[in-house]
Amino acid sequence: MEDRPVTLKSPSEIRILFESGKRAQKFPLSVVFRKNNLNHNRYLYCTDRKVKLAVDRNRIKRVLRAIVKDLHAGNRTGYDIAMITNLKFSNLKYSERIHSASYLFKKIADE
Repeated sequence: MEDRPVTLKSPSEIRILFESGKRAQKFPLSVVFRKNNLNHNRYLYCTDRKVKLAVDRNRIKRVLRAIVKDLHAGNRTGYDIAMITNLKFSNLKYSERIHSASYLFKKIADE
């Protein structure tokens, strides 16, 4: 497994992920995931369209990257995962954010 999480960047692979991926949600965080036939996970960090300010969008993405970095080692490998949040995510404490993300990663592992 790699030391750090890999970001999913290809527009065609992102489109395929959103079209054919499975979904799980624990408000205000939701994930879309699909197997990628690789030996590592690739992550995509998204904010809801209602988050208007770039400052808020960038902060949410930074927090998501930190959460994935903390939980990356314990995750099951071989998935493309899109993490989608809304503005209410930034109002949560870090421990609540970690709890929501770990719950969703467990759901992915159960698939």
